[in-house]
Amino acid sequence: MTDRLPGAAKVPAFRMGGDRRDLRLDACRGLALWFIFLDHIPNNALAWLTIRNYGFSDTTEVFVFVSGYTCILAYGGALREQGWPTTVTRALRRGWEIYVAFLLLLMAYLALIWVVGRGNEFVDETNTAVFFRNPGAAILRAMVMQYTPVNTDVLPRICRRGRAGNGTSIRWRGRSCSCSAHGMRTREAASCRQSCNRAPR
Repeated sequence: MTDRLPGAAKVPAFRMGGDRRDLRLDACRGLALWFIFLDHIPNNALAWLTIRNYGFSDTTEVFVFVSGYTCILAYGGALREQGWPTTVTRALRRGWEIYVAFLLLLMAYLALIWVVGRGNEFVDETNTAVFFRNPGAAILRAMVMQYTPVNTDVLPRICRRGRAGNGTSIRWRGRSCSCSAHGMRTREAASCRQSCNRAPR
């Protein structure tokens, strides 16, 4: 279709040969991860340097956008040269790798909370009390990405990105309340927990 546009033949196509990586995209993603890390540290003076204080979005949206652009570069060429079956297979294989890494990270997270907190500390702050009370059901819910401790909800959030207004029930300190899981940030989650604390049992 672009061949019919005036001057389209004069614009060189952008291609990334072999295993070359665009270091500019890697630099943007790395900086975005550092900003996200700073935004998650309470009472942090360096957080004023991040873009959430000066724009209409925070660095999470920047990271998702750059990652999506990277996917276009990674899979766009494969789609043109190898077709849909190979591209879909590669995407599913990569998705499976990310899913397995998410589960392994979740297991390491829970083990760390158990070792450091001796099984009874930090369970409310990390939303892991439900796991230690009923690990079997919590593991099953985690496998279908319905249960996520604090700061481990990146993959489920991206999977639910297209579903606006998705609601979820969160248990906090033995109380149950509803919060919007779509786009929930650190301050919003803290506000939700405060509401749960004020809610009757």
